[in-house]
Amino acid sequence: MHKSGSETKVEKKPQPTTATTVQKGAKRKNASQLTDVPAGSGKSTTDEKPSGPKNRRSEPSQEPASATSGLGAVCPAPLDPDPETQTQTQRLFLDEAFAHLRRSDPSMGPLIDLHGPPACFTGPTGSDPFHALCRTIVYQQLALKAAANIFGRLTDLYMRTIQTTESDTNIDTDGTLTPKPLLSLTIEELRSVGLSNQKASYIQNVAALLRGSGQVTTASLTQMNDETLVKELTSINGIGIWSVHMFMMFTLKRPDVLPVGDLGVRKGFVKHFALKGNPSPKEMETLACSRQWAPFRSVATCYMWRAADTQVTMME
Repeated sequence: MHKSGSETKVEKKPQPTTATTVQKGAKRKNASQLTDVPAGSGKSTTDEKPSGPKNRRSEPSQEPASATSGLGAVCPAPLDPDPETQTQTQRLFLDEAFAHLRRSDPSMGPLIDLHGPPACFTGPTGSDPFHALCRTIVYQQLALKAAANIFGRLTDLYMRTIQTTESDTNIDTDGTLTPKPLLSLTIEELRSVGLSNQKASYIQNVAALLRGSGQVTTASLTQMNDETLVKELTSINGIGIWSVHMFMMFTLKRPDVLPVGDLGVRKGFVKHFALKGNPSPKEMETLACSRQWAPFRSVATCYMWRAADTQVTMME
């Protein structure tokens, strides 16, 4: 995606509104009914970056930082091998997040009560990072059903490809996409499953970066701090800031992400803060700061998606 254009400055500090109340008769959804926006299926206010050569930037040496540095409870890491430990960690994390958000932004309480825990932080751990990035690319700017069909055909093509690569014992056979087999496919072969020429090249760009021969690997992605991760992934032609934010939230389970380029989140801000028009990215950051959502902005974001679809009455 192209990064957002010029951002308008907030002329004065926004005043917090009072608590939000759910309209009478609204029913609460339990966690099993609540499905957050999946990575790659939402809409952004910006487009992905056009194809073309781009020099990758060298990053300063930084020590990997925990995504929840300083928190009493940490968000479960993706691909946690112990489901029981993961469940306990999720519970502790959400208990702390809910307590913080209810205290710092009382109007968040009714949304939490109505919708229950966000599936983003209650469901299974995230998928393989490379697989998730490929899925995000496929789903860009497409309806869910069409994107799912194309991704299914891509997986089928991948499985047929690895069946002819029996000598490579490092390739998974469970349908999880890996870089090497996809790099062996031509753009024409990738287009045969319904991908555009641009998306086919984007997938190969990601595969080339994460094939394991360089400094960046799928394992190293999970260890990067948020700032480094954004810089590293947005340097790939075909991966924009919105895609990275979805990847950070739904695959890496990062707790403090605010996707200011997401249209659904912007609509949620309009309703939650009783705004007259869509806020700019800078205004969204300022509003979130005024309610002290950090370090749980990912959790608050899930409720902004819900707020956009919820009938609420703002108390004066």
